[in-house]
Amino acid sequence: MPLNPRRGTYVLNLFLQQHNWRHSSKHKGVSHKTIAERARFCHWLFTFLRQHPKRFKLDPRSFSGRHVEARTCQ
Repeated sequence: MPLNPRRGTYVLNLFLQQHNWRHSSKHKGVSHKTIAERARFCHWLFTFLRQHPKRFKLDPRSFSGRHVEARTCQ
């Protein structure tokens, strides 16, 4: 699927569906609370970046360090 900022929420949901249940360093699952908190944070983050004064047109597959730098430099 080509990069398309308009489909960012759809792609983010696909990523979360595929990977959100995994522990970051161990071969095990995580709790339902952790899954919900991660999803909530990821959706908040991408919404924040879309509304940021720099107006990032962001597809989750193109997320990089410059997006993080925009938040920390304020």
